[in-house]
Amino acid sequence: MNKELESSKQLFLEKWPIEKLQEMELQEYTNTNREDSFCYWVEHITRDLGSVVGGSSYKFGVYKKGSDSKTKKANNRDSDGEYAWHTKYGVTAEEAFEKIKQIIIAIATNAQGDTIETIDEIDLGTAYKWKIAFLYGNYNVINIFKLEALRYVAKNLQIPFINKTPVSIFHREILKQKKQDNFFEFSHNLWQQYANGLTDVKEAFANWLNINTHDSYRNYLGDTPSSIVRKLEEINSYFDEIDFFLVNPLNVKEHINTILFLLNKAEREKNSDFEEYDLKNSNGIPKALLGKNNYILFLSEKFVEENKEKNMLENLIKEFRGYLNGYADLTIEIYSDNFEKYLSFYFKEKTTTFLTKEDIKELSEIKRYQFDRKTHYEHKGKGHSNFVSFFKEKIYLFEDTISVSNQILYGPPGTGKTYVTKKLAVELIDKTTYEDTEEDRKAIVERYNELHKKEQIVFTTFHQSISYEDFVEGIKPKTSEDKKVTYEIEDGIFKQIVTKAKGLKGEIKSETNTIDFKNKNYFKMSIGGKNRKDVHNWCINNNYISLGWGDEEDYSEYNSIKNWDTYRNKFKNEFSYLIEESKYHIQAMFIFQKMNIGDIVLVSLGNHIIDAIGIITGEYEYKEHSNIPYHHFRKVKWLATSLDADPSLFVDKNISQQSIYQFNSDDIKVDYFEQTFTKKHEISTPKDHVLIIDEINRGNVSAIFGELITLLEPDKRLGQDEAITVKLPYSKKEFGIPSNLHIIGTMNTADRSVEALDTALRRRFEFKEIMPKPELLENILFDGFNLKKVLETINNRIELLLDRDHTIGHSYFIAIESGDTEELASVFKNKVIPLLQEYFYGDYGKIGLVLGKGFIQQKENKEVKFADFTYENSNDFKTASFQIQKIDTNNIIKAIHETLGIKKEATPSKEKQVAPELANV
Repeated sequence: MNKELESSKQLFLEKWPIEKLQEMELQEYTNTNREDSFCYWVEHITRDLGSVVGGSSYKFGVYKKGSDSKTKKANNRDSDGEYAWHTKYGVTAEEAFEKIKQIIIAIATNAQGDTIETIDEIDLGTAYKWKIAFLYGNYNVINIFKLEALRYVAKNLQIPFINKTPVSIFHREILKQKKQDNFFEFSHNLWQQYANGLTDVKEAFANWLNINTHDSYRNYLGDTPSSIVRKLEEINSYFDEIDFFLVNPLNVKEHINTILFLLNKAEREKNSDFEEYDLKNSNGIPKALLGKNNYILFLSEKFVEENKEKNMLENLIKEFRGYLNGYADLTIEIYSDNFEKYLSFYFKEKTTTFLTKEDIKELSEIKRYQFDRKTHYEHKGKGHSNFVSFFKEKIYLFEDTISVSNQILYGPPGTGKTYVTKKLAVELIDKTTYEDTEEDRKAIVERYNELHKKEQIVFTTFHQSISYEDFVEGIKPKTSEDKKVTYEIEDGIFKQIVTKAKGLKGEIKSETNTIDFKNKNYFKMSIGGKNRKDVHNWCINNNYISLGWGDEEDYSEYNSIKNWDTYRNKFKNEFSYLIEESKYHIQAMFIFQKMNIGDIVLVSLGNHIIDAIGIITGEYEYKEHSNIPYHHFRKVKWLATSLDADPSLFVDKNISQQSIYQFNSDDIKVDYFEQTFTKKHEISTPKDHVLIIDEINRGNVSAIFGELITLLEPDKRLGQDEAITVKLPYSKKEFGIPSNLHIIGTMNTADRSVEALDTALRRRFEFKEIMPKPELLENILFDGFNLKKVLETINNRIELLLDRDHTIGHSYFIAIESGDTEELASVFKNKVIPLLQEYFYGDYGKIGLVLGKGFIQQKENKEVKFADFTYENSNDFKTASFQIQKIDTNNIIKAIHETLGIKKEATPSKEKQVAPELANV
């Protein structure tokens, strides 16, 4: 078999040597009637050498169309009836081919010359170009061409990589592990590891979509699973790096990461065919189907959730072993085995894969006969009492784990508290756990930024001047449409995120499944607002919106005027007295009459609350007399009232003071409207939110939180049995904190100790110490030492002179690369020494005790004489004084040798000093 594959590769090279490529013509490159075209050889005749079959024919750059091809012209593609091609290669088929021919020659030349890194940057279909590279190379490219397969193989071989790792690196690193194996046997085994575990989930996902998709997607997907399958195949054809719907259940996380990578903006822009297809299909539905709310959610439900059972079982067994170690002198292996057997049976009888409080209670009450029945093997029944007592103890612990998370991370500077807050915040919201790997750290930062942009995570910093009025609510000056200054109650940071976390209240008033929210105009309107709640309530109760601007005049004859200039001129001529009072009369009236029947209006109560949402059902009405002091009305059908909702739920920008205006359609969160108002009379479950308070100990916590301190306790949150609300001092509104709001604080112990915090706050937060981790620096090497030893030495001395709260964190050093003396010197000069100056209040002698004479030297001041002046015992004032040495790349190694007591001379150099251990890396 191996000889046949080698012969096939040689046969290709004899048929298509590089010299022939130079003379190749378009009809030789692609021809539907001949099986000896270059494209056909690469795709089909050499298929056994590695397949690139499938996907769009545009992967070839230019191709000859079949007789039944219906290829249409597009912005980035063209066709002359016989050929179709990417316009980025040329304006005609011949011009495009000439460009592609030169690209193929470049690929072949670089493959033969073993400069395959150049191929990464060449613009041609990914799998197609690497198949060409393999065919022309001297077995320096592995014959696996799908990006996902390469990532899977690399992971199995424990080859580190990130999302942006170039394809050439995968080929290089994988082939390093071939050693003496036959090339094709080696690659075949790797491919089989990848392919054997693949499961086709296309039909399962189609069925999932048929149940879960938005009605607005139906025009694109169709109404049956089979029509959805066809659309999924269509989407899949635009990618040759991956088959989206072939999934390895053991590698789902990597599959999801690959999808997210290919869907990020930079990668999508490279795939111009898919970008154009995506935009032409209901403005992004194909991309959305592959995204987090659809396919990735489906994968998580189908595979990731299934793995939770295994993970939970492993974690419980680990906890049970610890419990037995601590409380019983037993044969742990036997009892742990019983424990695993029983839980395995227990999980099989459940429909979910996680333990609830009720489950734990049930497990803590297991009878001996029940335990025996489910553990029929050699050590039947052994450990039952310990098993039960373990879960009895866990009931209390479990209740703690499901409570609201109020945490304060404290520790010395530079210990990574900021990163840990990001990790905690993301885990609390996503209900997942991330590992301490480079890939997960990047995923955490990306997810944090995404959630911060959505304002599910809010970050603030306490300082000496922050007040209750900034944090909760206060009275602030505002300028209205007529330029008058008024004073309004403005929500602070905390109250705003509480409002967002609460989500929607109230109820859906009417059936809204038939509303096409994508094709509506949206308006913001105040119908009395906070100052005229009587007007607001009357409108809500009587299904109207009403406008106070326009005075008592009747504008019925203005209904048909849609042109702004015409409307404005007529208004100025007829109602000039109103213009003199305020020009906003004309603008407000024009917008009020411009609304079309079917448009959506969002009714506000102040700047931070959407109270009602309605759909316009009637034209402008003038009422000379009504139950309220307004005269201009439009009939509405309320979709929802008493929402008390944050505007950010519906609109992607802050709402303004204006009484009435139209929203930009791009700012409307149409998906949220669809999700909310197409679920018959249901309000969706509010999402978790996290407030991060950096430097929480620097503010006057008692004054900032005020009466809300009590509400922070988990059992006092809204929805709990002992829930408490308080009346706020400015707005006089009842206020409570929902259980889906988590609070994470940080404090620098070198700045102020934990004990300095308000006692009431300390009682309501869990404190978690974040200390330096020198072990993370062990592999950062220099001449004769690593940075782990440096940090441990410095911190031991600081702790002796001050305390452990003033140690130095590992994050100051973590970004230094081995041998980089320039960066090492910079960190000591610009970070470590200034921090020690602060710690020791400029006592350079003590800094010298920490760092040594390589950094601090005693000043020669014995010859200094005081002025000629009589002062008893003046010589007693003469004490040693010290100064900081100039630290740079030339002497940093020697200085640290002094710190560590290493008796050797470092060779000064302006170049980076590389540790001997790295010399052969």
